[in-house]
Amino acid sequence: MTHTDDRPPIVDEPPPWDHPEPEPPAPDPGPGRRDRTPPHDAGFEALVIGAALNNPDTIDTCGRIITAADFHLPQHETFWRALTHLHGLGQPTTPTAVVAHLLDTKQLHNSHDALTLHELATRAHDAGADLQVDYYAHRVDSLARRRRAIAAHERNLQRLWSPGPDTDIDQALNDTAAAMTEARDNLAGLPTPTTWSPVDLASVLTGDYLDPPPTMLMRTDGVFLLYDGAVHTISGESESGKTWLTLIAALQLIADGQRVVFVDFEDRADRVIGRLMALGATPDQIRDHFDYIRPDRPLDDDGRAQLGPAIADARLVILDGVTEAMTMHGYDLNSNADSALFQGLLPRWIADHGPAVVLIDHVVKDKERQDRFALGAQHKLAGIDGVAYIVKMLQPFARGKRGLARVEVAKDRPGHVREHTHGKTIAEFTLDATRSDVVLIAHLMPPGAESGRAGDTFEPTVLMEKISRYVQLNPGMSKKAIEGAMNGKATTIRLALELLVSRQYVGVKTGNRGAIQHFHNKPYYHDGQDPQETDESTSDDPSDGTLRGPLDHPETEAS
Repeated sequence: MTHTDDRPPIVDEPPPWDHPEPEPPAPDPGPGRRDRTPPHDAGFEALVIGAALNNPDTIDTCGRIITAADFHLPQHETFWRALTHLHGLGQPTTPTAVVAHLLDTKQLHNSHDALTLHELATRAHDAGADLQVDYYAHRVDSLARRRRAIAAHERNLQRLWSPGPDTDIDQALNDTAAAMTEARDNLAGLPTPTTWSPVDLASVLTGDYLDPPPTMLMRTDGVFLLYDGAVHTISGESESGKTWLTLIAALQLIADGQRVVFVDFEDRADRVIGRLMALGATPDQIRDHFDYIRPDRPLDDDGRAQLGPAIADARLVILDGVTEAMTMHGYDLNSNADSALFQGLLPRWIADHGPAVVLIDHVVKDKERQDRFALGAQHKLAGIDGVAYIVKMLQPFARGKRGLARVEVAKDRPGHVREHTHGKTIAEFTLDATRSDVVLIAHLMPPGAESGRAGDTFEPTVLMEKISRYVQLNPGMSKKAIEGAMNGKATTIRLALELLVSRQYVGVKTGNRGAIQHFHNKPYYHDGQDPQETDESTSDDPSDGTLRGPLDHPETEAS
């Protein structure tokens, strides 16, 4: 930017040249109304963007004051993200260049946006906006901080207006007071720094700051599995129960008077609501605290303007159908770059507004990689700052039956969840439809509560030794062949085989046509005594040494 010695000082009054008049404040509709217009100034936002289109040096100036999230109008936020992206790459930031970038990334859906960019550049040039663009940027920042303070205050008020049966009122009051103090200090202090400013380490060095523990999706023993403001994934094969698991979290929240938003890219409202009611949600709870969204086009400025108010006071946002969502937006599932763009476009953008975000995704087809990867690019896992869960079905969920699934942790960045795991397993959950097809009984329990893998619960140790010996003598056998060679109940045989695989006594690998074959790794003895007392694992399979476990539960494989 060109600076001159006679540049007028920045004062509290607007500069003398003309600029678009700020929009008048909306009339006060009364306390508690969700449709009240937040404070903003579209005219100042427009001048900041127009100045950046005309003079790329102003992007550096404004970048020290504001971020894209500080723009109230979704269209302006989109424009600023494009400008900073191009400027960071050293590319032109003219209106034509920005339009081309928005077209390439499928963020420009009509010719009006292209005309708007040219109009913003012209109006900013006529107003000489680049001479005092920092004044406008400070105004945008100040209004953004006011909106954040109001949003935090309204979230805490909602907790006090509609406390659930498990709400700690004293804690809610303390949180409200702390939020108001933080808002006061924020509004009175300097503009919010960008993420490129040095981090204040005082609280870290004094030990006052700790990663907050999870606060949602509670097991029967009181352990929580989802973090506020973080992005999580729950992945699994079709009909493994992953959507049911997210709805358990939703039910716990709406029963406590807190809002949940369900963004559905692959199902329909009647099925989702039907499942939620089958778990025990009442029509009033759903009507008052559950929002269902079924988008049929990519997220654009109009969509962001409608989605923003819906997530403003939500505790949890569920995105069902990651594959469908990325495809809708024109992103390549196997591209790390496209995965990063999608994360920033939707889940990360939502989480930055406060709610926890859960992505429901499919696992890869390769059985040896299902323990860690969802379908598509590896960045889908790298971009998770909460927990990545893998759901594996142990007993199928069906009408008139009692289903059982295992929940494993593939990644836990904050680390609070993993301390409660047994191996990789964090929970087991059941859906009992034996009493009624209309009302299901769901339980999310600690590991071993149902499958017998922990504590003093039953394990078929004698049968495990027989299967271990059989696999050693007959390498490469399928699950069906092993079941046929053993005497006893099929469910017990399957449990014994699953325990051998999970504890790496038996290894599995994919053979021809995707068949799952089992091989001996090391002997299992039901009394725990190994006659040879060897620590070395042996194998009758002379292949390339790719045997490993644990992998997916054998029950889920086709016989």
